[in-house]
Amino acid sequence: MIFKIIFCSIVWSFCGALFLIIVGVLDEFDDFSFLNPIKIYKTYRVNYFGAALICIIYNLLCPIGSIGYWIYKICTFGRE
Repeated sequence: MIFKIIFCSIVWSFCGALFLIIVGVLDEFDDFSFLNPIKIYKTYRVNYFGAALICIIYNLLCPIGSIGYWIYKICTFGRE
């Protein structure tokens, strides 16, 4: 049972990461910054609610990638 859950989580993260990488390449993002609502707001023509909703959807598509990105952002907060 636990192996099925782990396997589904890995497949879910892999498929989501593949989708998000394709989105990032098409929209010319140079890193995982498309998980950031500020970058989404500046790139797409959406309001704040739309940017937050897209951010939540993108972060749910690839949970492992989004955890890594947000840990990176927390560790480099305040640096240029």
